[in-house]
Amino acid sequence: MGLDIVEMVMAVEKELHVRLPDEELGRIRTVGELYDCVVKHLDATDVPEQGSRYEGKLWERYLDVIERESGARRDRLRPAAAFVEDLRLD
Repeated sequence: MGLDIVEMVMAVEKELHVRLPDEELGRIRTVGELYDCVVKHLDATDVPEQGSRYEGKLWERYLDVIERESGARRDRLRPAAAFVEDLRLD
């Protein structure tokens, strides 16, 4: 995981008040995978309702951080977008 991605993950952790385990972060490749990891480690009260996986306030806050930290345009931040290949982060 390159420095750009590490800094982005740290910003996500800070903004969403969550700590993500390093061993899980090493396997994450896409915007959606990172978001799923965040949701998995949030307090139960912060987890979005079932069926609203990639929508709602939490998803929008998450995308705000990714957009700000990566410099990628919002329309490119799809769940399947790969950080390295699609967003050109290292």
